[in-house]
Amino acid sequence: MNGNDASNTNTSYVQTLCSIRDSSDIEHWAVINDGVMGGRSQSTLKALPAGAIFSGTVSAENGGGFASVRTTLSNPTAPAGRAISVRVRGDGKIYQFRIRTDPRRDAPAYKYAFTTEPGVWKELVMPLGEFQASFRGRSVADAAALVESAAIQQVGFLIAEKQFGAFKLEFDDIKLV
Repeated sequence: MNGNDASNTNTSYVQTLCSIRDSSDIEHWAVINDGVMGGRSQSTLKALPAGAIFSGTVSAENGGGFASVRTTLSNPTAPAGRAISVRVRGDGKIYQFRIRTDPRRDAPAYKYAFTTEPGVWKELVMPLGEFQASFRGRSVADAAALVESAAIQQVGFLIAEKQFGAFKLEFDDIKLV
């Protein structure tokens, strides 16, 4: 749940899955908050000079409690990848990096939880085999393990787990290593 140091992983293979360099790159991302089930959480995704900032407020009102952003990858991923690498700077809260291998909106996601340190940039290297299948906040016990990077179709971030109030997560290029 803390992400590995990049030096502990062989990164001889690298494929950039998505990068955000200006506001036009944000157009490919979707904000999906608990409003889809009546909640009141709010979030935005904004481009920075290098990377993006996912921020907002998680609210418990009306049974809510999550905020998320995700994007569908425009290019297929190669099967050579074994982990996802991304630099993040957060606010001390716990976030999830999420992968979807099915294009359907209501399909399970694979999640990897990580803790941020307030104001500190951290390089996360998240081995695919450590992602856990989840559907609407519940574990999917009989789901296949995520081992094939070629199956990745969507990536994104989510904040939940009763972490109510304001949040802020900055990130830059998301890579397959």
